[in-house]
Amino acid sequence: MLDYKRKQEEELTKRMLEERNREKAEDRAARERIKQQIALDRAERAARFAKTKEEVEAAKAAALLAKQAEMEVKRESYARERSTVARIQFRLPDGSSFTNQFPSDAPLEEARQFAAQTVGNTYGNFSLATMFPRREFTKEDYKKKLLDLELAPSASVVLLPAGRPTASIVHSSSGDIWTLLGTVLYPFLAIWRLISNFLFSNPPPTQTSVRVTSSEPPNPASSSKSEKRYLCVFSPFIKYVSHAQYLF
Repeated sequence: MLDYKRKQEEELTKRMLEERNREKAEDRAARERIKQQIALDRAERAARFAKTKEEVEAAKAAALLAKQAEMEVKRESYARERSTVARIQFRLPDGSSFTNQFPSDAPLEEARQFAAQTVGNTYGNFSLATMFPRREFTKEDYKKKLLDLELAPSASVVLLPAGRPTASIVHSSSGDIWTLLGTVLYPFLAIWRLISNFLFSNPPPTQTSVRVTSSEPPNPASSSKSEKRYLCVFSPFIKYVSHAQYLF
């Protein structure tokens, strides 16, 4: 355990040193790009104001060289970033995730061991897989470099417990979305309950209502028209809330 922690600390120090060197290299590349841009501007000005054919040709050649040098700096910067660090996001079956950086030439087994150390025995024996494109890594893949598996400079992998299909991992990770929708729609459900209680509950009879009832028979057609009018007004809202209740 101590050896593993010491190894982790050494790897962390190594990654910090590599990150610092990468930042220095990017600064140098930025300064080089500025120099190349200055040279390109000078070459363009020389081309605009050149009076002889020889001067124009020399200016064009200088501009071409400056542009080629700038493109070369960009290619080197991209290749350097791609070839040194692999940033891996590990997605768990419960929908949560964590991220770590590895050297791009590290084997996939190192990433799997880090994930096993992080989650412990929560998911037992598991394998790693990618969803886009959908691919479950084999035993031979764990010996390959992250760069060779196209997991650098960044990638997202799923922890796949043994005997559990990949589709179930994706389905479980979508549960948080329905929880969020339930939280958002809860106020609408509460409003619908208040409106339904107000419109369709039977209020306690008063003395006035008793006198009216005794002297004049109820008019079912009028009551039916009133209910139809309320239903017409609130029909879209009722359909929306009913659909939400069906979902949750």
